[in-house]
Amino acid sequence: MDKKKFEDIRYKGNLFTELWGMIRSTKKYWLIPLILILLGLAFLIWAGGTAAAPFIYTLF
Repeated sequence: MDKKKFEDIRYKGNLFTELWGMIRSTKKYWLIPLILILLGLAFLIWAGGTAAAPFIYTLF
């Protein structure tokens, strides 16, 4: 029972490094697809405001 909790582990780095460290230490690998979907939606929203918008709208 010598498991370390996420609060006990200190990660240095950026947001993605800390997020990956949290996922690995708590073994919540189901968060990876959720994060990827959210990043994909954020990319589509961002690209909808650029010159690529006509090409994205044809996908839907």
